[in-house]
Amino acid sequence: MTLPFDTFGPEGGEARVREPEVREPEVREPHMREAEVREAWILHGILGSRRNWRAFTRNLAPTLPGWRIRTLDLRNHGDASPMPGPHTVHACAQDLVDTANALGRGPDVVIGHSFGGKVALALADLEPAWLKQICVLDSAPGPVDLPLRSGEQDDVVRLVGALAEIPLPIASHSALDLHLRELGFGHVLSSWMTTNLRAAPDGGLIWRFDLPGVRELLADYARWDAWPTIARTPVSVRLLQATRGDRWTPEVAEIAASLADGGRVSLEKIDAGHWVHVDAPVQLGEWLRAKLSTVL
Repeated sequence: MTLPFDTFGPEGGEARVREPEVREPEVREPHMREAEVREAWILHGILGSRRNWRAFTRNLAPTLPGWRIRTLDLRNHGDASPMPGPHTVHACAQDLVDTANALGRGPDVVIGHSFGGKVALALADLEPAWLKQICVLDSAPGPVDLPLRSGEQDDVVRLVGALAEIPLPIASHSALDLHLRELGFGHVLSSWMTTNLRAAPDGGLIWRFDLPGVRELLADYARWDAWPTIARTPVSVRLLQATRGDRWTPEVAEIAASLADGGRVSLEKIDAGHWVHVDAPVQLGEWLRAKLSTVL
């Protein structure tokens, strides 16, 4: 299945595509031929959407001359909801291949945050000829226990469970924010969830995502072990750990360090929480520019 995306890059602005199955002509600067344009795709995390990366990408794109950047909605999220199953990490990766085929080209680099990082690694298993580099932003590549930490649950995991108990339609954005805060979720997370609402046909608000499909994706994310993929793929893998996040245990860091050879696989850290593009947008932009500059 093909995915909706927004485009930022050499064509001089942002072009939104609401009908992913229809290929729209690209408009580029006259001096740039298509063969000279490099392309990077950004993948959001669970319960996110391409909207979450719009501000960051709008600031990043002008600093990357010759690069076209697309932000995409993964299956069961944003404008790619709902989609037929099965809902797995590798099904998400196949959606990327289908989208590339519809466009007539794929990305040189795929940048994935959290759940999107594992989708980017799953893409390497499909061995597309166009893929040169994967940037994994604060995503633990190995299997994950749900709950993520003994005796407690990761906020996003707990949130997925809580959302199933909220009756639809929801009266207003503020009503959802208040309800989630009463359940113990922080202001940032509760406010973020209000961006995942859309108008229902009969009034009120409903989710932009397909919650049952999201739950399937999260379960497969937790099951799949991407370490063997990192070890065997010829594609360059750039791992970025958020030092103030909680996704990387000491064991995860140890495995990553053992695979990082300073060449095909690299491991670096950023002083940020899990939401790296929000906590440290300048530093993340610098890191990405350095990584993309190595792509020939």
